[in-house]
Amino acid sequence: MILRHITLVDNLQSIINDGCLDARYSRRRSVDKGYIALEAYNGNDIMLDIAVLAKNAIGGNFTRDSFFSLYFDSIQMETNGIVLVVDGMPTKSENKIWQLSSTDYSSIGEYRFIYGQLSLNYLTCESKTALDHMQRHLTII
Repeated sequence: MILRHITLVDNLQSIINDGCLDARYSRRRSVDKGYIALEAYNGNDIMLDIAVLAKNAIGGNFTRDSFFSLYFDSIQMETNGIVLVVDGMPTKSENKIWQLSSTDYSSIGEYRFIYGQLSLNYLTCESKTALDHMQRHLTII
């Protein structure tokens, strides 16, 4: 299974410098504080659209280009002992507030959570390439 984490492009340099996603920087609720949220990727961009809606709802001016998706290999993660948490955590149902069509809602992947940090070593090859390309672009800017 491929897991996706969507972040702002502005966060990428810090993520690259750290070599990982770090839950310390997550602005989550108390129930999932200390955890990194990931979506079971279903091959669509519904969550990306929700990220844009959510950021703009709190006064932003964001577009899809404001975000970057990181794709992780859950099989490799679990093989190396990383525990994917589901029970007792938020679910995709939190997205019902966005009044999505039933088709869009059903297209959202279920959530998985990782406690603490998640190394960029678990990125898929394609995601590593895209991140490398983006890093070169960020250095130019």
